[in-house]
Amino acid sequence: MTILRYVLLVLLMGAVAACAGTPPSLAPSPAGPSSASLPPSPVPSGSPSGNGSPGATITPAAPIRPSREPATPTPASSSFTPGPPASPTASPSPTGRAAGGRAPAYGLETVLDGYDRPNYVTSAGDAGQLFILEQGGSIQLAERASADEPWQKRGTFLDIGDRVLHPGNNDLQSNEQGLLGLAFHPRYAENGLFYVHYTRLHDDPERAGDIVIEEIQRATARQADPASARLVLELEKESASHNGGWLGFGPDGHLYIALGDGTRGFRSKNVNSRFGKILRVDPLDPDGPGPARYTAPPDNPHVADGDELVWTSGLRNPFRASHDRLTGDLWIGDVGRLIYEEIDRAMAPDAGKGLDFGWWLCEGDEPYRGTPDDCGDPPNTSERPILQYAHPVAQGVPNCAVAGGYVYRGTLQPALYGRYFFGDYCSGRIWSIPTDQSLSDPVPRPVDSGGYIVSFGEDADGELYAVDLAGSILRVVEE
Repeated sequence: MTILRYVLLVLLMGAVAACAGTPPSLAPSPAGPSSASLPPSPVPSGSPSGNGSPGATITPAAPIRPSREPATPTPASSSFTPGPPASPTASPSPTGRAAGGRAPAYGLETVLDGYDRPNYVTSAGDAGQLFILEQGGSIQLAERASADEPWQKRGTFLDIGDRVLHPGNNDLQSNEQGLLGLAFHPRYAENGLFYVHYTRLHDDPERAGDIVIEEIQRATARQADPASARLVLELEKESASHNGGWLGFGPDGHLYIALGDGTRGFRSKNVNSRFGKILRVDPLDPDGPGPARYTAPPDNPHVADGDELVWTSGLRNPFRASHDRLTGDLWIGDVGRLIYEEIDRAMAPDAGKGLDFGWWLCEGDEPYRGTPDDCGDPPNTSERPILQYAHPVAQGVPNCAVAGGYVYRGTLQPALYGRYFFGDYCSGRIWSIPTDQSLSDPVPRPVDSGGYIVSFGEDADGELYAVDLAGSILRVVEE
């Protein structure tokens, strides 16, 4: 790592620790991703030094090989020829746990690059299209003619940079704001609707940085209409950090919205607050010109005793989450503060309904503002993560902010089938675990991406991609 990168990473760790309220004391080792400069992170983290509590020691990473519903909606279409399916020699395990316990080898190959702070990639259901979210307020489109062809850039699908508060126009110098989430309606091919999660640019400083969930209409197969935007939700924010960001439609057809605690951790366990939660909503316009903007599903767990949209509570900053497209399980990557980053799993059919994952009484399985009784084995007051990893490492760049990922359910990488992939922004490490991982299992050996892993995403066929904030989209491949 160059001296410039080393200095910038130290400065970033100091800024991160300031957000966490504890001074940095562990300088990163001069090793890690190879870029010459460090893009500021859109995901908050805790202190890179920890607080003296014991944490798992992570084996140094192994290098990878580079490599409103419309009356007449405009149809989405592309000419796409499917490639031949993979032909595994044996039936893959649905949990991804390999015979003998040996994890499969995997790496990354660059499929697209040159983006400006990309932080998410997803599909609208068409195997010939990918949508790349840029933090500054745009969605870029990529297409391919067949599964055997490379992805090609097709320009800007949506640009709402004039209404998004992001690092390029942010006087608060916050790197956690911007266009943060994107989800296409399950009937997007017919209704042309999709949803975005962003922080608002506003002349009134009291309104600037508020969280907005907006519905937008497709204009053509390759372009959306920013003037069609309809407000679904807005939340007033007192601080610039811990905004969450993930949007995703579940198997039930409802929109799930991940929101951070807004740096007010006590709100995470309060079911009358929407902060530090996963929300669940039917976002379609329920009454046309009427005042209602969404519908609260009547089976949400706190309709009678709290906020009608709260689905899952006790989270600090669930920047990225996902549903397993096979089982419907909800996977959450929750960014930690002092000690641990954690992965939470909520199994179907309830998939998180009424669950509380412990923040701010617990950080991982360690007490934070709580007691050991709050954070230990059942019976206790909250759910335990299935995996946690520590910020300090034996050697190399410390970890700082988890990027939750996906369970691989594609067909082209059969050795990876059923394994959950996630990463860490600061260190660039990527891990894969079987879906039946437990907290007592060792943290597997990661690979080093050589980048700043801020997110993961799937294409229409379930193939898995990692997103490097420095500008690249990388496909996960078996080796």
